[in-house]
Amino acid sequence: MATKLLLLACIWIGCVTLVKGQIGAPTAGPFNFDITTAFASVIGALVAQNQIDTDINTLQSPPTRTSTLANEANGCPANWHLYNGFCYVVTPSPRNYLTTRNTCLTMGGYLANFEDEAEFNNLRDTVLQSRNAIPTFVGFNDHIQEGNFVNDIVNDTPNYLPFIDGDGNVFGPGPGDCGVARGNFVTTFPCVQSASGLCKRRQNSVLTYSGL
Repeated sequence: MATKLLLLACIWIGCVTLVKGQIGAPTAGPFNFDITTAFASVIGALVAQNQIDTDINTLQSPPTRTSTLANEANGCPANWHLYNGFCYVVTPSPRNYLTTRNTCLTMGGYLANFEDEAEFNNLRDTVLQSRNAIPTFVGFNDHIQEGNFVNDIVNDTPNYLPFIDGDGNVFGPGPGDCGVARGNFVTTFPCVQSASGLCKRRQNSVLTYSGL
């Protein structure tokens, strides 16, 4: 993947350099563009497409059992929060969506889904309280189809989303929108941006993870 991106980036830079060289000095015309912004847009689109391909491949893969954490006496790993038969924790380091999701997997968990308002409110007031409005990845995205949000765990429409869209808190639609919890609501955040994630796993169990 890194080699492919590098090759395409080099081709892009070469094409832009050639075009700018043919045109000459920058003018106020349509060719007066910011090469850095254009380059970032191309790389962002390539990364988003790679995420789509990854998720499609994952959908077709067999279930995977994985965990590096043992349960304590309360049925949760150490320092995880227990609520209604599930354990929760926030990943320690901000990463992009796929990397954060994989971090949860290595701990026998997954990016959290919310079954109902009571679960969301409990986590907002406990695990996520100190984070307030800091975006924290949760388990839904629209990698497969733009605007069609899918729950990472059951590959179905998320159960409970106090979703806010269309205001200044939203990072905008586009390829690779991923869910984040922010205070009293959830919204979207570019999957290629870095954020910590809210991991969830069933009490007294090692997760068999299937799906996205």
